[in-house]
Amino acid sequence: MYSSNSPKPLPSITTLKSLFKISDDQQGIIRLCSIAGTRAKAGDFTPTVRKVGRGTIMVDGTNFLVERIIYALHYEVDPGSQCVRHLNDDPTDNSKSNLALGSQRNNSVDNSLNNLGRSIDDINISQDGHSFKGRFYVKELDRYATVSATTKEHCRERIDAEMAKYNSDPSNYIPPCLTNSTGFKWVTMEGSRFRGGFTHKGQRTTTALFDTPQKASLSVIAMRLSKGLPT
Repeated sequence: MYSSNSPKPLPSITTLKSLFKISDDQQGIIRLCSIAGTRAKAGDFTPTVRKVGRGTIMVDGTNFLVERIIYALHYEVDPGSQCVRHLNDDPTDNSKSNLALGSQRNNSVDNSLNNLGRSIDDINISQDGHSFKGRFYVKELDRYATVSATTKEHCRERIDAEMAKYNSDPSNYIPPCLTNSTGFKWVTMEGSRFRGGFTHKGQRTTTALFDTPQKASLSVIAMRLSKGLPT
């Protein structure tokens, strides 16, 4: 899901690090110092989710969503105009790998019933014949990363996985290439069945034949992981 935007930029990363640390359970932040004349004491825990509403915290007279501060502490960058997204839809899970950025338009989309009500023309996902294409903008490269899959839900899963990779190391992120007609990288159709394969250092490696492209994809990904190759 996506959170609401903060209208004002966060304090500097240096300031945030001097004031807060992320709690060990990755759910909120803990104050590192007391503020004279207030109830804010060192060691206070501020969760991202309260019994009613999302958790906020005041810094220099301005309230900020705690999840935005956590994102900034994880990635050392202000989310800016973008919303902080929890990839597994659990707002209490603020581990680094679970946080990504998205647009305000996705806010209403991702809050729909069971997160499954999105139409095929929603931002980031579109239908292309019998497959689905998904994309997101890579700021450092000034272009979109594009993936495709045979189902909308799998396309969403691939987008989420790529966004997590990107957010973990934006400077070194390499976007995936558009997949072939099967909807999966390194998978081709042979007759009515599917085989995975790739070439590395001049040597061709292939999987057995499978009845679905998903199974062939999982097999070829396992092979690439065993060789220490990116997926």
